[in-house]
Amino acid sequence: MSATIGAALKKIAVALLTDKKVLKTIGGIILGIIIIVVMPIIAVVSVFNGIMYIDTDNFNQSIQENISAEPCNH
Repeated sequence: MSATIGAALKKIAVALLTDKKVLKTIGGIILGIIIIVVMPIIAVVSVFNGIMYIDTDNFNQSIQENISAEPCNH
């Protein structure tokens, strides 16, 4: 009985894998699953690997210039 089930599954697989439209659909589903799984991992890794350099002296100086350039409207 299991041999007939195996043979039937083999025939179904051959019929599906020889159809180009079905192959494109299966490929799209597999690609979608890979993207859904891999992209969040890539995002998390890139966030924790990124190095950000902030020039605090220049940042503070530009803030002070902007504060002193604006007139006080009290």
